[in-house]
Amino acid sequence: MAATFAYLRDIRPYKTAWRVQVKVLHSWRQYTNMTGETFELIFSDDKGVKIHATIKKDLVNRYVTNLTVGQWRFVENFQLTHATGQFRPTNHLYKMAFINGTMVTMSDPVSDSNFLSLAKFTKIQNGDMNPSMLIDVMGQIVSVGEIETIESNNKTTTKLDLELRDETDERLSCTLWGTFASHAYRVCAENEGLLLICVLRFAKIKTYNGIKTVSNSFDASQLHINPPFSEVVDFTQSYVGKARLMCTIYAIDTDWAWYYISCVACNKKVTPIHPAGSAVPSNKDKPKFWCDNCRIVVTRVVAKYMLYAKVMDATGESKCLLFDTVAEDIIGASAKTILGGSLQEIDNPDDIPDQLKNLVGKTFLFLVAIGKENIWGGKDTYKVSKVLQKDGLLVEETPQESTEMMNPATIVSGDQVFTSVGDMFFNSQLLITYSQETTESNTPSSKRVYAANNDPGEQTSTSKKVCSKIVDKVESTEGLTSLQTKTLDFGNGEEGKTPKMQPTKEETKTTEIVEQNVSVQAEVKPVVIKKPRLVNVKVEKNP
Repeated sequence: MAATFAYLRDIRPYKTAWRVQVKVLHSWRQYTNMTGETFELIFSDDKGVKIHATIKKDLVNRYVTNLTVGQWRFVENFQLTHATGQFRPTNHLYKMAFINGTMVTMSDPVSDSNFLSLAKFTKIQNGDMNPSMLIDVMGQIVSVGEIETIESNNKTTTKLDLELRDETDERLSCTLWGTFASHAYRVCAENEGLLLICVLRFAKIKTYNGIKTVSNSFDASQLHINPPFSEVVDFTQSYVGKARLMCTIYAIDTDWAWYYISCVACNKKVTPIHPAGSAVPSNKDKPKFWCDNCRIVVTRVVAKYMLYAKVMDATGESKCLLFDTVAEDIIGASAKTILGGSLQEIDNPDDIPDQLKNLVGKTFLFLVAIGKENIWGGKDTYKVSKVLQKDGLLVEETPQESTEMMNPATIVSGDQVFTSVGDMFFNSQLLITYSQETTESNTPSSKRVYAANNDPGEQTSTSKKVCSKIVDKVESTEGLTSLQTKTLDFGNGEEGKTPKMQPTKEETKTTEIVEQNVSVQAEVKPVVIKKPRLVNVKVEKNP
């Protein structure tokens, strides 16, 4: 039987007698000088096509009770106009407007989907997204700033800066305003130790000093933390874990170059442009490279480490990948210094500089990243995030071995995993820790949070707080990991509504890991976030 309604992608403004079947994704009241008070909605059909709808004040009471968020409805007889403006919540060419003859009737549920259209952090940062379109973003909250009181246009509001990271460990700054800020700060403060996944819907992309950030667009946005969305479940399962690895470098993998050439402007790898035919470039000519990110030919480049090291211990062998800052930490010199400023490709892979040869035979304690490509893709190379021990000295205190462990080579705590090479894949499936450290990130180092500060006296009003995770229980079945977390949902971000949350417990929590009949327990104490300190800032422009 043919459908008795049209899909949103097919509707056009040449008539008003349209009938569509839609799900109400969001609704809010709005006031502007041009339109006055209106009731705004966002609809989606079962194909995931969304459209912005508006109802004028004199018609609101007729429809508002029949347009509940999350419900499916038939809407017929409406007007379509061009969608314009700097805050467009959908990419539909047209905007729906209710008229006197508009009819809203009940519909059976078609899909439980939330129809998220998640934007990639890299696309946001590269400027590939239209800043006039509101977008959906999702990421783990890894740091929380102080809540501030802002005075703008003789009005007072609150502001909170967060840092999010996605499943590939890319970072994105997020600024929340008003009730969104106070709600988010309270959730982070009262639920420390939990893995907090933030979903910000219909967010606005902003640029400050060339850096892309996202923020809520007044009440047009939605903020969810740990919502029961399938996308959140997939996100936690594919996330990057980290482990401590004590190993000895026994060789340098010469199949790969030990350095790469990076664009100075965007910090991305570039490709050399070779002269055509047999032409030999002059020594006076600067080498030219193509940057895929900048999409131009560049000459301002620098050599950086990308060192593949073969490692081993008493249990087996593996490979570790050390990027620039990590490799320089153990080598003691930059790649640029070792190359003497040369930007040429390697001719003889066996011709390894003495500084790299000196690494062979040395033992290090690495913090290595365990990604989904290691867990499910079979990749045996692990990216080193930090050097924890070198030359017999510990950068930070190493965990003490426990005689209660079933496997003495594995030591588990709330924020770290100490493993052996042979147990690397076993522990990678546990997916215990989500470290705040990364070596190759677009986030400026001055804005990153690397560790919780246990001394309250050293924290200032501008310092960010780590939002670390304590897994209440991790259960692994046939390689799939599920995390038990609390669900905290702000819904439409309405005034006065507070999500239900469990009070923070000051007593020691216990982390339990169950995997292949091995049970490990470790005591984990939650990090305490101080009470908010209000900072008064006066600005002239409304955010």
